[in-house]
Amino acid sequence: MKQYNLEKVDLWISEDMFKKDFVNLKIDDSDEKIRKLLNHRFSFYLENQSPEYGEYANLYGKLDKLDKFAMLIAEGGVKGDLKNKIWTYYDNEEEYLVQDWINSVDGKYHSLLFLVCNLGVCEPTSKKSLLFVPDREIAEAQALDLGTCCSLYVPKIGMVNDYTIGYELNELKGKINMEEAE
Repeated sequence: MKQYNLEKVDLWISEDMFKKDFVNLKIDDSDEKIRKLLNHRFSFYLENQSPEYGEYANLYGKLDKLDKFAMLIAEGGVKGDLKNKIWTYYDNEEEYLVQDWINSVDGKYHSLLFLVCNLGVCEPTSKKSLLFVPDREIAEAQALDLGTCCSLYVPKIGMVNDYTIGYELNELKGKINMEEAE
């Protein structure tokens, strides 16, 4: 797993995805070029979500005084049966639990983003950080230009989608206004 600390996001990318995505880079290509490409990947991902999700994430960050995202980029998988699905990702052909990665960074970032297919439509949880949880195959959503390909998990609230984000955004704005008035 490679980690890059960028301006707005700390990004983890599996060795497998790094080799796949950057196959055309030469060995002497600069770290700066890789950072620029990863920053573009992050921006593209965020821009293709509902604008309300981004606004919610930024306001949520102000509330918790956190200003960065964390992002995991890896091939995704699912283990278990239909009732007990567990979302996984691969790094160096080894399988890991997405929930373990979430637990390791939860509360250090206002939002956690996943460029990891969630074919089982598993629903991870967090105690403090927002989760941008993919609800379909990411490559398919991007290829078909479907825009938002995730739901938003909000701690203490649960899953928020395109139908409920407006209400939750107004609730968050109200909470921030009350705190500022105190």
